[in-house]
Amino acid sequence: MSKNKHDIEEERAMVEALKVMQTLGGKMTRKEIRSEIRDNSDVFSEDEVDEVKVSKKSGAKYHPFQYLFNHAVKKLIKSGYFVTEDNRVLELSESGRTVDLNNFPEVGMYYLS
Repeated sequence: MSKNKHDIEEERAMVEALKVMQTLGGKMTRKEIRSEIRDNSDVFSEDEVDEVKVSKKSGAKYHPFQYLFNHAVKKLIKSGYFVTEDNRVLELSESGRTVDLNNFPEVGMYYLS
């Protein structure tokens, strides 16, 4: 299955979220993870994380990175790398602690959509 631009960006967001969690203790909120990515990521710039767009259809403002990031987190939960009881505080599972980020994503990850 070939990856499109969205899949590649989502994969980058998943890896960055896993890196943050592995580095900072393994239990954080989505907002804390996003903030850490914004401040310390070599993959996503502050401008990418903070970008605000206006919908052509409705005129509403939105943050494209938040959509990308939240979808990536959902995949990490579905695939067993993150666990959460309240969908607010995320925690690394054993799989999340030991995953080799150089070989991520593992086979089958894109079938979790």
